[in-house]
Formats: sequence, structure tokens, C-alpha cells
Amino acid sequence: MVKGPVYLTTPPCPLTREPDIGLAAEVVGADVVARYHRLCGHDVRLVAATVEHGRGVERIAYERGGTPQDYADQCAERWRAALDALDVICDDLLRTTEPRHQRVAKALFLKLFDQGDVYKGTRQGPYCPRCDEYVDDADTAGRCTACQEPLTEATEEAYFLRAAKYQKVVAEQLQNNGHLIQPAEHHEAVLREVLDEGIPDVCISRPRHDWAIPVPFDPDHAIDAWFDTLVSYLTSSGYLADPQLFERYWPPYIQIVSSDALGVHAMAWLVILAGLGLRLPQRLAVRGEFSFVPASSAARTRGAADPASLSARFGADAVRHAILRSAPYTASCKLSAASLGELWNQRVHGELCGFIEALLDAIERRCGGTIPQPGPLGSAEDELAESCTALFGETGEHIDALNFGAALDRIWDVLALARSYAVQTAALEPEAEPPSRQRADTALYVLAEAARLIALSTGPFLPGLAATIRTRLGIQVKGRQPPAPSQWGVTQPQTRICAGEPIVAPLLVAQD
Repeated sequence: MVKGPVYLTTPPCPLTREPDIGLAAEVVGADVVARYHRLCGHDVRLVAATVEHGRGVERIAYERGGTPQDYADQCAERWRAALDALDVICDDLLRTTEPRHQRVAKALFLKLFDQGDVYKGTRQGPYCPRCDEYVDDADTAGRCTACQEPLTEATEEAYFLRAAKYQKVVAEQLQNNGHLIQPAEHHEAVLREVLDEGIPDVCISRPRHDWAIPVPFDPDHAIDAWFDTLVSYLTSSGYLADPQLFERYWPPYIQIVSSDALGVHAMAWLVILAGLGLRLPQRLAVRGEFSFVPASSAARTRGAADPASLSARFGADAVRHAILRSAPYTASCKLSAASLGELWNQRVHGELCGFIEALLDAIERRCGGTIPQPGPLGSAEDELAESCTALFGETGEHIDALNFGAALDRIWDVLALARSYAVQTAALEPEAEPPSRQRADTALYVLAEAARLIALSTGPFLPGLAATIRTRLGIQVKGRQPPAPSQWGVTQPQTRICAGEPIVAPLLVAQD
């Protein structure tokens, strides 16, 4: 059970990588959790960021004939556009080049240094001259994993985080909280590594260059971009700048972590928090690898996997639906236009919207377009009412566990019950007449209430569609407030519905 505010973080978007379906999956999952808790009336803060410093960003900018600042501005705008296109509501979209973040990064670096947790040493290892980066992965066949250029051996002076100092603290936290890292196999793997091999000291600086935050006490060194990235979580929570905001939201409820960044989050990040004396996040949730596979090579060149392009083509709800239903959130998944369209056309357009449109049509034909006054409820109505009122809470349990597919399946289970009830009562059949007018009115009212509660539970996943269904049912919604409590009997008789045009159109995905 959630107690207090809900602070959610998403993996900062690196400018060395174009926005893609994998990054989209990270923020969409967090947005579902945020939207659910907002509907519950909880105080929610969802943050995202762009990682804008580093030699890699600098190199790409110059290769493209511009300055790092211009390139960062363009990338940040693309990321903002991607979030908007996916209908993600962020309470803070931080850029690590912002002065507020640079102040926190410098102060934090200095604090760790002053208390003896940072020391100067020597870094040595495989190095890519083109990317100007050290390559930690030993299985590289002598080439850089980013640009495939041959690696050389290099040595440089650097500052290191004394991670081993907090190894015992981190190990105890991992042992005492078996749910700190999810899924469980990742938690067990990290715990084994910490216990068997320890936490090595990690390099947190590079030789000074223009596109970086300088080490505050040493002009010859710059803060490494990965350390800069982790600090963004603290900046967005008000650390050192807004004590009331920080006290209100820290620690994070869930931190979404990409699988390739699990190591640094599960070890270095926890070491930093331990060194600062801050509470650890309640959960580190590791997202699976999502990718989009266009049907043709021509589509690949058009940036078909860009979230903004996908949303413009298929709609935000369709992209969100495919991400959330295609595979468990923590598993790997390859999406395609065909699979996206098939899921949408069958589940959303056919089953959900088909049911809602038939209901609206029946209310228009039989009741003049207004919700009828129901009569006494029987056992069939009570059974459907019980399932519908429990639905929002049931989906919430799955959402908090990041089991989005299970939550959607539960919604569709209740949808199936409503459709079955409609068949039993013949309420939606144009040619059939129920035994009495009162029975017909009762059935239509019950189905309208079922539709309202189904839309309420669908809202975190498909916000645009849910809002449209509520509008068609005559429900007025203002801002982020809950549209109505998850209890039975909220819909008022004589409420005017909006029948007419189809709620959504089927997707045509024959050609990529």
C-alpha cells in the first residue's frame, strides 16, 4: 500500500542515442504507474531527463557541423516531442546542462571528496581514440562497441569513488530487502556479485574538456557523464536546492532502469546514496529490451522506430497498447507494425470500442440518447457490478508490480463479463426486445456503469481512448482529478450520451 507521495524516475535519455521504442517503453511504463496513482488521489512526481554532457555528445555535434549546445538543444526538443507524442505527463523534464543541475553535481562531488569518499588515482584500460572513451566490456574483440574502431591501451589520471567503503552497507540493504531490484533474478545476480566479488572503486572524472561539468576543486578534470547522469535524480527531487520538495518526495517509489545500466544503478548509485546518508529507492525496476522492426529497409531510413513518428502514424494509444501488452515489461520484445496493428484492431477497436459503440447506439435508439433510470438489480447485475467495482483496485495491484499485460487482461476479463451480460439481456441487439421496458432500462444503465468503470481502469494505459469513452458517456472530467470513484451507481440517470462517429478507426498496416 502506498503511503505518502509517489516519486518516479525514468532513465535519462542519452544524446548519443536517438529516441526509439526502447526509450519509449521506459517512460510509458512509468507514466502508467503515475497516472494510476494520480487517479487514486496520490501526490505524484514523474521525472525524465536528457543526458547532455560527455565527449561522445561533443564528437557527434562537431561531426555534424554544429556546436554541442546546438546539438543538445535539438536533441532535447526531440525528446520532449517524443514524450508529448506518447501522451506522457512529466512533472519535470531536466536537462543536465541546466545551471540548477550543474550546481548540484558540483556540490555533491565536493561533499563526497571532503568526507574522503573520492580520491585521485590512475585509470588504465582499453580505450577508443575516436569516441575518447574507455571500454569496460572485455568481450569486444579489440573494437569499440559504439563505433567499431580499433581499441588501444591508455592511461590517465582520474578521480575515483571509494565504493568498497560502503560495500557492507549495500550488501546488507540487498539482503534485507529482497524486492529492491526487480525482477528477482536481477536482484539475486547483483547480490551474488556484491558478496562474491565486492564493489570495485569506480572512475568518476575525465581530463577536463569543454562539454562537461568541471570538478569544482580541480580545473584539470571534469565530472564523468555517467556520474552526472545519476545526480539528475537528486536534482529533480530538489536535493540541496529545495529542502521541502526533497523531503516531500525522497526516496523514489520506483526507479525504472534500463538493463544495460543495471550495474551502475545497483552498485555505484547505491554507494553514492549510502555515502550521502540518503534513503535508498524503494525499488529499482529493470526494463526489458524493446525494439521496433520495420518491414522494409526503406522504412528504417525514414526513422520508423522514432516514438514521435510511430505515434503520428498509429496514434499514441496504439503505440502505448503495443508496448504494454506485447510482452512482460521486464522481458525483451520486438515490435512490428503488423503486431501493433493486430493487437489494436482485435482488442481495442474490435472488442472494447465495439462494445462501447453498441451500447451508445442502444441508448440512443431506445432511450433518446440519455442514460435510463434503472429498476431493481438481480443476481446477474450484482455479479457484474461486483466485478466492475473491484476492477480499478485489481488493475492497480498489477500496475504497481509492473505487470501491465496482466492488468490489461483483467480489464478485458471484465469487459467479457459485460458483453456476456449484454447478450443475456439482449440489451444491445437492434432486433431483440427484452421482456419489459424496465428490464431494458436496467440493463442499459448497468452496462453504462460497467463501461464507465472499464474506462476508469483503462485510463492509465490508454488515456486518450479512456477520455473519449468518458466523453461519449457524458462524464465531465477536469484536469488530473479522478473522473469518478470506483464505486457503483455514480452515473446519473438522464445524463446525455454522445453517440455517432466510431470511437477509433482500425489500423491499416499492410505496407510499412
